[in-house]
Amino acid sequence: MNQRLMTASQTAKMLNISKHRLYDLAKRGIVPHVRLGRQVRFDTKQIDAWLEHGGTQLENRRVPTLREE
Repeated sequence: MNQRLMTASQTAKMLNISKHRLYDLAKRGIVPHVRLGRQVRFDTKQIDAWLEHGGTQLENRRVPTLREE
């Protein structure tokens, strides 16, 4: 079973950007993310869907919730 939530370090490495840049994009609502208290995590399915849309800011600033298969 694959890990569903990634850390900022894991996500930044996957996207080939710095962790600082990733946090900035998340703060501006460009990259979909999940807040767990003070922690920020990145859902693999939401990141994949975001990339399928060209990695651009979505109109409603969020990727639609994806159902488990």
